[in-house]
Amino acid sequence: DGGTDVSGNTELTYYLPSGLTDVTVTGGTLPACAFLNASTLKKVNLPDGIEVISSSAFSGCTSLIEFKLPASVKKIADRAFYGASKLYKFDFNGAAVVEIGKSAFASCSALADETIGSFGFTLPATLKTVGESAFDACVSLKTIDFSATGVTVIPSSAFNGCNSLRKVVLKDGTTVKTAAFKGCSSLTWKGVFDKDGNTVFDKDGNVIRTDDFITEPDAFDDLDFEKHV
Repeated sequence: DGGTDVSGNTELTYYLPSGLTDVTVTGGTLPACAFLNASTLKKVNLPDGIEVISSSAFSGCTSLIEFKLPASVKKIADRAFYGASKLYKFDFNGAAVVEIGKSAFASCSALADETIGSFGFTLPATLKTVGESAFDACVSLKTIDFSATGVTVIPSSAFNGCNSLRKVVLKDGTTVKTAAFKGCSSLTWKGVFDKDGNTVFDKDGNVIRTDDFITEPDAFDDLDFEKHV
């Protein structure tokens, strides 16, 4: 009574205690909007067997600090962690994640602190698809590496507003969509690499090997080709 309405569908309505800080889920599925706007939630334990972190499951969980995926998870759905602004440590835990949905980590402003792993937020090799705006406004993200993944399309606004991003490593054959890295004001032409560590651009902003990369207009909208030449 007096808790947060977390209705996820027309068949079920339930409520969370307004001061909930820790939760252990024992079921085999996680409903959409399961913990939507549970603003006091700090820690979650999920069982193995869950395959999908459903849409908006932890959206608006502004006190969530760390999260460890069950090894069984294959998909992180749209807006799953949208606005989890204190999410500092995210552990894929060896999960064979294939898809990260639209806006899944958008506005996770603490994500990928440089103390977490050699590349910060380390993507699993099994990953094949990233949705539009997946990491929009992840302002603490400094490095992202796609070279070991199966991702060959960086969608529109995927990293929009990631103004601390300094290094991007792309898989050969990648298509970078319009505005994918718009607003990445710390990224320079020397910070975009292929899987072998070669820079993608020259100092004039030209793609060095057009056979390996396709960049749509304004894909790197704010990339400064004059910095550190």
